[in-house]
Amino acid sequence: MAITRTAKGAAQNKTAASSWNALTNVAVCANAALIVGIAHDPSSLAVVTWNGVALTKAVSAAPLLGTDVETSLWSLLSNPTSGTGTIAVSWPAVNVTAKTLIAVQVNGVNTLDKTAGAAGLLAGTVASTGSTAITSGVTFLAAV
Repeated sequence: MAITRTAKGAAQNKTAASSWNALTNVAVCANAALIVGIAHDPSSLAVVTWNGVALTKAVSAAPLLGTDVETSLWSLLSNPTSGTGTIAVSWPAVNVTAKTLIAVQVNGVNTLDKTAGAAGLLAGTVASTGSTAITSGVTFLAAV
């Protein structure tokens, strides 16, 4: 299966708040990955959800002393069913003033498979490792 990306939207807001419904009516296909990137000021612990399901933080970068913008990537890998929901972000400890978000659906990442093979020295022989375990979503995010 080919890997495909589908933009799900982008949003920004400069109103101070401890929670933000960034994108509504975001449809995600069965067995797809939802990747969300956020940036916010000031730097603070964030929680990202889609349709009430918590996403996993894959990576983040914040300046020293937490005084400026923090950026992070979040993922919902292998969504088991199709659905439509809201991508929401909350900051339990602080009202965040400036914030932005982008969301992408990626299909085909849950079928990544590693195989290897080679023609043998004798006619009609083939060496193969066969299929290995599905590549993890963390490995996929590291490669993106």
